Amino acid sequence: MSIDNELRATLRTHADEATPPGDLLSAVHARSRRFAVRRRVSLVVLTMVAAVLVAAGPFALHGWDGGHRNAPGPAASDVTASSRPPSPSPNGMAFEPATALPTFPYTPTWEPDWADPRSFGHTAVVGAFGPLNSLVYERRSPQERALNMHQYPSEPSPPDPSITTTRAITVLGRPARLHLTGPPGETGAVSVVWQDSDRTWWLVIGLGGTTEAEVLSFVAGLQPQPLRVTTSVRCPLLPAGLVLNSLLPQRKGLAFSRRGPDGPAPDPVLYVSVVLPNSAGTGEAVPVTVGGRRAEFLPRPERAREMTGVRVFDDSWKAKVLYVIVDHSLGMTRADLLAFAATIHVDPAAIPAQ
Repeated sequence: MSIDNELRATLRTHADEATPPGDLLSAVHARSRRFAVRRRVSLVVLTMVAAVLVAAGPFALHGWDGGHRNAPGPAASDVTASSRPPSPSPNGMAFEPATALPTFPYTPTWEPDWADPRSFGHTAVVGAFGPLNSLVYERRSPQERALNMHQYPSEPSPPDPSITTTRAITVLGRPARLHLTGPPGETGAVSVVWQDSDRTWWLVIGLGGTTEAEVLSFVAGLQPQPLRVTTSVRCPLLPAGLVLNSLLPQRKGLAFSRRGPDGPAPDPVLYVSVVLPNSAGTGEAVPVTVGGRRAEFLPRPERAREMTGVRVFDDSWKAKVLYVIVDHSLGMTRADLLAFAATIHVDPAAIPAQ
């Protein structure tokens, strides 16, 4: 992954049109012009993009930590999977306690005061390397800005040298490179790249007017202490054999896949998300009740022939709806799906406002 590609990925993530720019300079200018444009997110886009981004990398895989700027690391009881055997549901499907969410390897002591509450990214499907993590700060209005920290399995290649100034610095006592990318007199992106003591590569990148001083303050304040990742949705139980695959884009929820011999399988089979309601493709919705809440069973959500879903409504969820989408290959019946949805916990305080 190169820093040029990181910028292009940012453009594709936030622009309504996914046409890639011709070069980095035009990418920076296009990024500036399009910063105010918000994506129209629907459930079909959410699930399709999530499946693609799991394999593509960590940039847009965002979770949500409920706005707590300095949450403590996990207690031992939080990270130990229960040894209890799977418990069968009344409908025959076995469920088992879910393992805890991952932690981010570093805790920042300086964070931008212009950003929305921080969000996290995680994808567990990267071959032998292990999970990749991201820490993301964004502001969408009045002018969009971003400061992101991403983990990579190999060294990110430097940006276009014709419009980049590079100098050597140190981060946590390790040698690092600071890149200032943009036309003369204007900085389109500020990035820092280094390899930590575990031979993991890290990229910190500031966009949309994030200054060199802010990026340097952020990396100078990093502490090698784990930071707890929390989300607006929590699944105490999962169908037996499923594990976390990734955090869905834009702080929307979680994706789960089957447990394989070397870790999670690459393709998610279960999505749990809190998003704005979308009526497209729900003409066959069947009114039901989930945990005492009004809900709708979706035989074919978003016309996805190989999936079944349910959406649950609650007035305290900031006009958002809980969606649970499951692949038919999992063998989950309608009764199983409704029973599972009733176990999901939604934290209204942690739901993103946008």
